[in-house]
Amino acid sequence: MIGIWFSFAPDAKCLLESVICFRKTFPDNKICISDDPHNPISEEIKKLIKPDYYELRNWSSKSNLNGWECIKGILNLQIKLQDLFPGYPGAIKIDCDTLVGDSSWIDLEKPISGFDLGTECLFAGMARYLRKDVPQIILDELSTRWQWDIARVPEDQGISVYCLKLFGKECNSIKWFDGARSYSYTDDSKNKKFAKVITFGNRNEIKDHSPDDKRRIAGEAMEIYRKLHFS
Repeated sequence: MIGIWFSFAPDAKCLLESVICFRKTFPDNKICISDDPHNPISEEIKKLIKPDYYELRNWSSKSNLNGWECIKGILNLQIKLQDLFPGYPGAIKIDCDTLVGDSSWIDLEKPISGFDLGTECLFAGMARYLRKDVPQIILDELSTRWQWDIARVPEDQGISVYCLKLFGKECNSIKWFDGARSYSYTDDSKNKKFAKVITFGNRNEIKDHSPDDKRRIAGEAMEIYRKLHFS
């Protein structure tokens, strides 16, 4: 499986834990990192991860993977990686603060597999599988439609909407509690439960710390959870 992460320096510990977990879940893996050109991960972290593909982004992610430029950049990167690593049926885009510890939620034949947040987003961006032909099909459709360039469209919602438009009920939207979970920084008893995919992104629960410290704390929590559930 091809795994794709969009990183920046403060996510280093989270990214490392996410990659370690992915390698165990998918022994036949390709680790691919698209990094922030203005604040990239360190050479030390890069050497620890040993990615199969690494690049500095040449498009703006608008802080949190937002906007049409970002959506097109994500889709074009998967196309590049599918050409670079032929034979893989698709790729998973994974947030740095997410552990994917099980592959059974993915239907390789479906155009998209992901988790329904219980909101308007039926495919959460924390971990989303796209079949290898889908990015180009979406880009072709986007080329026929007007986009409001300054709109901060979240990448997960933008890609989800076009998948649903183009593929309808072929899409594999999984109910959140059928495989996903959010880590709790306030109630550790909730973290004893196993989840196929778990996000550590609800850092608003961590009080009285800087944003970078919160990401470090999230990475440390990921290591503990990974060793408990996925070792």
